[in-house]
Amino acid sequence: MYASGGVEYAWYRRPEDLIDEAVRHKEAGYTAFKFRVGTEWKNSGMTLAKYIPYVRKLREAVGPEMDLMQESNMRLSLEECLELAPVLEELKFLWFEEPVRAYESGALERHLQIRAKLKKTMVSGGESRGDRFSFKEWIDRGAYDIVQPDCNVTGLTEAWHIARIAQLKGRYCCPHNWHGGLSTMANGALVASIPNHLVLELNQTFNPFKEELFQDPLVVTKGYMDLHAKPGFGVEVKPGIAERFPYLPGNYWKPNPNLPAV
Repeated sequence: MYASGGVEYAWYRRPEDLIDEAVRHKEAGYTAFKFRVGTEWKNSGMTLAKYIPYVRKLREAVGPEMDLMQESNMRLSLEECLELAPVLEELKFLWFEEPVRAYESGALERHLQIRAKLKKTMVSGGESRGDRFSFKEWIDRGAYDIVQPDCNVTGLTEAWHIARIAQLKGRYCCPHNWHGGLSTMANGALVASIPNHLVLELNQTFNPFKEELFQDPLVVTKGYMDLHAKPGFGVEVKPGIAERFPYLPGNYWKPNPNLPAV
């Protein structure tokens, strides 16, 4: 399991929160950490020239033995990615995730340009793709070193098919896994059933749906999680869950109090 975070720091508030978080996950026993590019750069005055020194500080803070992954959430330009790629390579990042927008004309070719800039750091993506057919050309042409289907999006069987197509081309499958504990159990079952697994994401933000739904909670020890040897996903839901977590209508998006209203 790898610690997936880097969503709670704001460049305009305290940039060092990112480095503190990375160190905290390492001290908790995780051997890998994935982080985002932070709050919208246009709102915080962040630039690649300012960002790269923080990435270097983060690598120095966790040491050379911890795997690091950069998540862009498709928010960087091709030019920014091509400038950042050699830095990630130099700092021995494990992968570069969703670097540019993947659903626009020319997106596959832009991914190939980024891939060409990297020798060892891998390019990953595909968390929003819903079936094997939308992955196939990207796998066949080498745009992804790592495919990231999510059983929460594709369903378990379709994710398995995607993983096996990637296996035929020598690609890893590291599922996207950002939702509740049941998604983790489904994606964990997928990872355990395929030959081309590497690591599995675990959301580090506060979310009671991760640990508080099941009789036997999910436990990560020194970066590993044992799957329960029971039928199905191996977990049983606690009684009274519907009453404890009632449906709340409305949008979960909330305005950022640090930014002016638009």
